[in-house]
Amino acid sequence: MDRLLSVDEAKRQLSIGTTAIYDLMKTGELRRIKLGRKTVLAQSDIQAFIEKKLEEATA
Repeated sequence: MDRLLSVDEAKRQLSIGTTAIYDLMKTGELRRIKLGRKTVLAQSDIQAFIEKKLEEATA
């Protein structure tokens, strides 16, 4: 089962700010999961985003 991360945990993993996280969710680069009023992100989505950015950087 995939671990769910809070927005704060995700921004620490990616070393970016809150606004940047929400911008990535708005553009669809990161998938938002709503649990009631709380927004969480799947660890696998964060990892896939990192891998995509690494591939772009080496291309």
